[in-house]
Amino acid sequence: MSKLPFVVEPRRKPIVENVGTEESGQIAIERRGYLSSGEKAFVQQALSSDSASLQIINLARKVSSQNKITLDEAYNLCVSILAGTAAGSKQAELAEKVEKELFEDFSELLKNLSSIQVKETLIKAFCLLQYRIDLDLSMSDVMDLHPDIISGLANLYDEEEARSTERMDMKEKAEEDGEVSIEKKPARRKTVNS
Repeated sequence: MSKLPFVVEPRRKPIVENVGTEESGQIAIERRGYLSSGEKAFVQQALSSDSASLQIINLARKVSSQNKITLDEAYNLCVSILAGTAAGSKQAELAEKVEKELFEDFSELLKNLSSIQVKETLIKAFCLLQYRIDLDLSMSDVMDLHPDIISGLANLYDEEEARSTERMDMKEKAEEDGEVSIEKKPARRKTVNS
């Protein structure tokens, strides 16, 4: 970021955090407490081709016409079937009927939603790696990473999007109290000489 002529400097300074596990290895990445406009735009653009919403609307249209209910009611019914909350609803009987009639449509939509979730996780990880670590990284570099690192980066993205500063607060408090974080090392196994 270029040096701006701040009249008042930002209150919080970024912290460096480790993402990953001992098994996956760990990388250091900056936690800022927010996402930049570029980071948000990057992920929104990458996910804008999401066809799941369109599939749900098309399925709702089919349910609406076949069951003589409003499009809004059909949409809500489809969403509750997908979420698995239709069984306890007032329209449980209708939901069961619709799910049986359109089983293949619902199955296909669930597969699509699952793949979209995986894609979203990868894109969030890729975004943070590119914007905060190295612009030259490619998606294939991300695909080669251990799932723990990808998951950790996606969680960091979500926390930054929610403007969560909990970890930053904890680090500031620890510094004020004079505490130093010490990583625990695994205990060494003793060998018995024969």
